[in-house]
Amino acid sequence: MNMGWMDNVIANTMINFKEKNAVKLGDETERALRLFGYMK
Repeated sequence: MNMGWMDNVIANTMINFKEKNAVKLGDETERALRLFGYMK
């Protein structure tokens, strides 16, 4: 399922922030990203 390029950009940005510990994603956000296949 293709969610569109914008969703992909947002997801990549969030993941990059998380890797840098700049943003602490909540459990709900992580669950949503996992649901859409952005996180493994």
